Amino acid sequence: MVIRINGQDVEIAEGAAIEELLAQRKINPKSVVVEYNRRILKPQEWREAILKEDDSLEIISFVGGG
Repeated sequence: MVIRINGQDVEIAEGAAIEELLAQRKINPKSVVVEYNRRILKPQEWREAILKEDDSLEIISFVGGG
């Protein structure tokens, strides 16, 4: 199935949760915020948020510096 991640169409396995998607993409869950269909989710919600065709994700990374 196809979803949109940060503005790009991406093919993913059907039935995947956001938590699984982050793990598959080797994204550190402690350093990102996830917006799912225009709603920012708490990390505790990532396991239950099952992705569906045409969903939209924005994954925003924290970057430190000084």
